[in-house]
Amino acid sequence: MKSTDVGEAILVGAKESKLGKIPVMSRIFIHLHTPGKIDFVRPKVAAKSIHKGQMATAVNATEKNSKGWNTVISKCSYQWQRNTKNIKGATKLNYKATSADVGKTLRLRTACTVTATAKTFSGFTANTKYSGAVRVS
Repeated sequence: MKSTDVGEAILVGAKESKLGKIPVMSRIFIHLHTPGKIDFVRPKVAAKSIHKGQMATAVNATEKNSKGWNTVISKCSYQWQRNTKNIKGATKLNYKATSADVGKTLRLRTACTVTATAKTFSGFTANTKYSGAVRVS
């Protein structure tokens, strides 16, 4: 099991009475996990290469996509990088390539944090993932 795996078990039963069978639903949720970094949807880039003036676009990187199935996520932030160095002000899912990017490689860094409850009671911690490379010509 990975540190982000969660298991769930449900117990359902019925009980008889003098009036006949009355269904009694009891649900017990057991969450099995190992504390560690949370998992979320890794960002992907729409194109592996672009030209100066074109947009580098990330897909499947939105907080909404990740929070839909992983409710322990509190917030996600985004940062485009040029050759692994942060590009000042490039914190959206799209980035327009400039002359400084020509001949370089871009990628999107996505960092997600966890809710206070998930951190305190489950031991989950923040995680960072990177998109694939986008070459600028």
